[in-house]
Amino acid sequence: MKDTLKKQLDTYKFDNSKHSKEALLDSLSSLKGATIGDRATSAVENAKEALNSTTSNKSKIVNSVEDVIKNLS
Repeated sequence: MKDTLKKQLDTYKFDNSKHSKEALLDSLSSLKGATIGDRATSAVENAKEALNSTTSNKSKIVNSVEDVIKNLS
């Protein structure tokens, strides 16, 4: 899943499109709390919030998804 998220994040960084945001959100939504741990679960929720927010900027989204990647084992 880390590789998938990294690729999707790279795509988002490049094109910043709605489609790439949706791909990230779909991948994040597929992660289950019991299998990824508490820290990663919290990071996933923060990233999903950033992706869904109308006030989040690109850097906040990138940072939150990078945090998820860092916290996945």
